[in-house]
Amino acid sequence: MGQTCTVSAPDSAYPLNAYDWDYWSLKYAWRDEMVWQIETVDDAGDVGGYPSLALDGSSRPRVSYFDYARSDLIYAQHDGMAWQLETVDSGGYVGMYTSLALDESDRPHVSYYDNGNGDLKYARYDGAAWRVETVDSEGWVGAYTSLALDESGRPHVSYYAYAPHRDLKYAWHDGADWQIETVDSEGWVGDFTSLALDGAGWPHISYYDSTNGNLKYARRDGTGWYIETVDGVDNVGTYTSLELDGSGRPHISYYDITNDDLKYAWRDGAVWHIETVAHVSIRSLRGGGGSGSATLLALDSSGRPRISYLDGAHLKYAWRDGTTWRIETVDNVESMDIGASLVLDGSDRPHICYYDYIEGDLRYAQLMHPLLLDKQATPKDGLHNDDTLTYTLTISGSGQTVRLWDPLAASVYYITDSITSTLTPAAVYSPSVGAVLWEGTLPTDTVQEVRFRVTPGISGTEPLSLSQSIVNTAWLTVTAGTESGRSVSATVIVNGWRVYLPVVLRHSP
Repeated sequence: MGQTCTVSAPDSAYPLNAYDWDYWSLKYAWRDEMVWQIETVDDAGDVGGYPSLALDGSSRPRVSYFDYARSDLIYAQHDGMAWQLETVDSGGYVGMYTSLALDESDRPHVSYYDNGNGDLKYARYDGAAWRVETVDSEGWVGAYTSLALDESGRPHVSYYAYAPHRDLKYAWHDGADWQIETVDSEGWVGDFTSLALDGAGWPHISYYDSTNGNLKYARRDGTGWYIETVDGVDNVGTYTSLELDGSGRPHISYYDITNDDLKYAWRDGAVWHIETVAHVSIRSLRGGGGSGSATLLALDSSGRPRISYLDGAHLKYAWRDGTTWRIETVDNVESMDIGASLVLDGSDRPHICYYDYIEGDLRYAQLMHPLLLDKQATPKDGLHNDDTLTYTLTISGSGQTVRLWDPLAASVYYITDSITSTLTPAAVYSPSVGAVLWEGTLPTDTVQEVRFRVTPGISGTEPLSLSQSIVNTAWLTVTAGTESGRSVSATVIVNGWRVYLPVVLRHSP
């Protein structure tokens, strides 16, 4: 995806990609498309259940998740070069149903379920150490946790009480103590909770009513809780994910179990609108959900929905372009309803963390512009000693921080002050390393160009001999973010036809 090569030379075993003949050529074309970049966060045993993803102020990913092998709660963060992992809580099968939020100082807060004791727990990092506390221990409580921080950085959590009553519960910290209340107790309610706070700090919760098979929505104001059924047709409402738009109106993604559909509901004032996004295979999903659920919803800067979801053996991503839902496959992984978390960065690029059930790994995917580098030379052939050779580099890698390194061939000399560049700051020539250099962040959605001139350092006025081709390779390397170390190269050969054309002709029919 994103690049196309057309080869018409009869023998591709020779390095023909740097030049273009009239009759034999290798041509390279590229399009500025987005591609999914996927990497493994943790593969030490069976890890990655119930992941919850957040991005810090530098758009670097942070993830909380469950380590099945050790029964621990793990926290991972990317420092710009590599993933750093640490254990937050251990012992007794703790760390299921994690939900992660970052405060204004980018310090992590995590709500999660202690399955060994049947408690709702909460952990926060204070800058020096993790502080862990039990929020609710009345019965078996704490599944399907969903965490949000208010403007003061205080935690609010929605969760499900398995016992004794199978209710939807809500807890918040008032600065001194935890306050706990039951939101809904009409039947078995509260599975698959998703919490969001509005501009005034009031909670909104979407959840599943398993007694009636309905999607429900609760909101609180200064007078109390208001509860309504959003969708009650067939068995609907599992794996809910709730977001509030700029006007505080709710948007919810969820599954229709009866019809195997991914659905999306939103309210414009007093009326709920419901639509089917895609038909999916959800029969293989098994108990789990909450944060790190099978559907995850995010709203972009225009208020349009983006949804990551599991469809059979595929992790998929859906977005609405204004009138139509567009869907693509992110990765081929075994379906697990405890397996994904979606966040959009400041440029509306999606980031997804997810659990690979077959491999037992935690993976991270982000949608990025491809890193592309092309190099051309003029003239390509018949170069004399007194001629000027011009190199042109074309670069694309929207928003990525990179280093350009173009070392000159030993047979050429750089022409002083000949560099022109659309990059900011401009590329420079370093005599100490004999290379054209640049470091910085590439602009978004634009193609950059660097051009400079050299002269060959070989005597004579006739075209260079068969052994005097000039070979040059440029490199473009990502230096920050989760893709740090990824690189592409481009090679150009001047006078190459004098070396390779006789060989190619011998292979021609």
